[in-house]
Amino acid sequence: MLPQPSNHATAAVVCSRLEGPVLAAKGLCKFYDSVPAVQNVSFTLKPGQVLGYLGLNGSGKSTTVKMLTSLLEPTNGEVTYDHQNIHKNLVAY
Repeated sequence: MLPQPSNHATAAVVCSRLEGPVLAAKGLCKFYDSVPAVQNVSFTLKPGQVLGYLGLNGSGKSTTVKMLTSLLEPTNGEVTYDHQNIHKNLVAY
């Protein structure tokens, strides 16, 4: 039996042996008025890891990437790079 499609994006992290988190998303949410675009996305990537982000059209993949690259500010949650919140110093990020 095939898994049923979901309207939510799914993240998969390929593990690595290197240490120290580099990029982390903690509880990312993005709402447009009362419509949720992204709900409670969390992950931590270490050096050398690769993140795959899959989902149907409209599931929040592009919105998540925009929050990770600081093009959009999350409604809730935070993105950290080297343990620093990226929205506190966008120029350094």
